[in-house]
Amino acid sequence: MVSIIVPVYNTAAYLKECIHSIRSQSYADLEIILVDDGSTDHSLSICLEAAKQDERIIVLDKENGGQASARNLGLDIAKGDYIAFVDSDDTISPDLIAENIKLFEQDPMIEVVQFPIYRNYGLPTAFKDIARTGLIEGLEELYRQWIEKDRISWIVCNKIFKKEVFAGLRFKEGMVYEDNDMVTEVLSVIQKLYISDAGMYYYHSRDNSTTTSAHTLKKEQDTQKVSFNIYQKLLLHPLLKQGRVIMESRILNVALSIQKNYGEQAIGYLPSGFRQRINLKDVQASHLPAKEKIKLYLLKILGVPSFIKIFAR
Repeated sequence: MVSIIVPVYNTAAYLKECIHSIRSQSYADLEIILVDDGSTDHSLSICLEAAKQDERIIVLDKENGGQASARNLGLDIAKGDYIAFVDSDDTISPDLIAENIKLFEQDPMIEVVQFPIYRNYGLPTAFKDIARTGLIEGLEELYRQWIEKDRISWIVCNKIFKKEVFAGLRFKEGMVYEDNDMVTEVLSVIQKLYISDAGMYYYHSRDNSTTTSAHTLKKEQDTQKVSFNIYQKLLLHPLLKQGRVIMESRILNVALSIQKNYGEQAIGYLPSGFRQRINLKDVQASHLPAKEKIKLYLLKILGVPSFIKIFAR
């Protein structure tokens, strides 16, 4: 059985279409967990009405606590052997579950399957995000294909997970980019991920979504928390030099952005010993744009205080 967890918050305008796309799956052995996170519109009544029509639907009604807490509640009660997540304003193709569950059956050692996503669906900017298919095996290769090659996405909605992957994991509540953080942790505990070209997740871009809403200090801070976590994991694997340099550049740019846009001191958003860990040979050998390489060179040569005076003005 596959447990599909749907966090719901004030998406009444789109919710029926979302639920219909899940109920219409050709793979019937589903547990559909709708978690209403304190909606103030009539989302909850839509969930309850759907549950009357389909015994596979479980509705949970909770106080507002954010998407992470809603997903965690779903994980706590899920009975399926596999877990999938669908946002309540998105939809999935009818064959998505059936076609991708086959991959787990063909290789029982696979722990996660990633499938295609249609980003910004319904907008002129829509595009199909289909990564090169195939098996990725081993922690270092998983991180390499994620950070360096960009084959593994940073979200959970275009993946099916074996339930045991979440045995010691839960989404961090109160974090804006909890998806990114969860992918970081998942890739640290699994050995096999398969990238599939079967099915389609339709991501509908909305004005109030995390990706389309305005930048805030909270978003920048959470981006940095995720980056720190990834960077610490990369430091444990000396062969992942390219990934480490990519994250050093990202961490530096976010720290500068925080000082420029919000007046917070950039130095407080750099990890301890950051400058000392930068290896100029690795920077030179990396695929970073020349401008980003120069920033890391100058940080290493000038030191953090002098560098920030120049670049954070």
